[in-house]
Amino acid sequence: MKIAVFSDTHGNGKDLRDALAWSGPDALVHLGDGVREAGDAARAAGIGFIGVRGNEDSASDLPRTRVAGPPGCPLLLMHGDALDLNPYDSASRWEDAFRGLALAARMEDARGVLYGHTHRAELRVVEGMLVCNPGDMYVGSSTPPSFAEINSDAGSMIVRLVEKRKDGWSEKARIALPL
Repeated sequence: MKIAVFSDTHGNGKDLRDALAWSGPDALVHLGDGVREAGDAARAAGIGFIGVRGNEDSASDLPRTRVAGPPGCPLLLMHGDALDLNPYDSASRWEDAFRGLALAARMEDARGVLYGHTHRAELRVVEGMLVCNPGDMYVGSSTPPSFAEINSDAGSMIVRLVEKRKDGWSEKARIALPL
């Protein structure tokens, strides 16, 4: 199963649809701040959709957090605004937050956490747990549009960060985890 994971698209439906066409996923996960347009894009593509509400999704009735993911690999989904992180926080503050996210996933019996809000793409394993932020697609962002892709089969899960470059979408980082 292949899942495309987005967050903070903030109205950039063009890059979202572009990424979906390039990736060809079975499902779309959106971690908030643009969740309605993501649901519309998933329906138009004829694929599954799971989302959580972000701090700018006031019209949404989706939950703020939930556990979902590929078969055999539950993941904690959240927007991340409750983390109170920003790009200017110290490295140690970020590391503390990553440990807290890993603990939150463990408490939900999940294999990791997917979060948004910070507009900062991250992909790492912390204390045995996946911690991933797909980045953003915010027009005007200082970083290129990005998303995460999860490929799972019977024995493993491969998670990769993908970003848009001048010549198209390209892998930025990859982690493989046993299931």
